[in-house]
Amino acid sequence: MKKYIKLINKRNGLLFKLTKDGKNYLNELSLREDRTTDNEKFLELLEYNLCNGEIEQIYAEEIGALTESLIFSTDYTYIDDNTNKVELFNLFWFPDYCVVSLIEKLKSDGEIFFSNGMDPIEVITIQKL
Repeated sequence: MKKYIKLINKRNGLLFKLTKDGKNYLNELSLREDRTTDNEKFLELLEYNLCNGEIEQIYAEEIGALTESLIFSTDYTYIDDNTNKVELFNLFWFPDYCVVSLIEKLKSDGEIFFSNGMDPIEVITIQKL
């Protein structure tokens, strides 16, 4: 499994930057003739990061967010009480999801910025789906 995206923490969010392998793989993804959505393609690019615990996908319904944007956390803790609960210490989302294509933005800029979606001192406990 190759790493296609490098995660870079910024003061007000998280930068997703394509690696050289990521640029090549994104070109392959773009040529697909299927009905794969931008979000599905982006998650495919993030497979290494997700599988290796660098980032966790958070579903909007888990936190009561009214958005269709992908949401991620890089600082989270699974509570060891057999309840599948997770403490989240930060959240990142893409506020322009309605008007900007994640994949087109990655193809043109080689990176995409997700804004911080939480107060820095806030901790949220959720039940993972």
